[in-house]
Amino acid sequence: ARGSGKSSLIRALLPVFAPLGLRMVQLNVQHLYVLEELVDHLRQQPWRFILLCDDLTLKGDETHLPELKVLLEGSLDPVPDNLLLYASSNRRHLLPEDKNNLAQIAAGGELHHGDSVETTLSLADRFGLWLSFYSNNQQEYLAITAKLLEDADITPQHNWEEAAMRFARKRGVMSGRTARHFMRTLAQQNHK
Repeated sequence: ARGSGKSSLIRALLPVFAPLGLRMVQLNVQHLYVLEELVDHLRQQPWRFILLCDDLTLKGDETHLPELKVLLEGSLDPVPDNLLLYASSNRRHLLPEDKNNLAQIAAGGELHHGDSVETTLSLADRFGLWLSFYSNNQQEYLAITAKLLEDADITPQHNWEEAAMRFARKRGVMSGRTARHFMRTLAQQNHK
């Protein structure tokens, strides 16, 4: 679910493990063309690295999927011992699925479109560990909000839960991100 803390959880590793030699490099999908060169450079470094592809979403036409596959499982040249790939995505399936796939085939697109889909899905299969972050229910959302308010030393008014729920309904999601925005809104109101 969006705003549930996927990227925050990954980034939270850095301050904890940096003293032990962890470094993090963020790489966007559009920069995958440098992946092979980057991996060769990082392989030679004395630190351990997390290569972060934040908000990874594939269209199916990326030309650098083979490099990602090699990074995840290796080839004749093994995956560096000092490098892990972490990716976050709001999609349950990295490749979008739409009804136009059949229309594209009929309109002169790729005859064996399933082959392209299988190639892209085979990338997703290479991620060894998947963690799912689901939407919060009302009780969880209010608990997160209460903790954020406490940590920020904000004493809310007696009807803060109702205000927090109105805030979440306007945004359409009861996420940790929404709770943080609510807390910041209250903090700004308290400083006026």
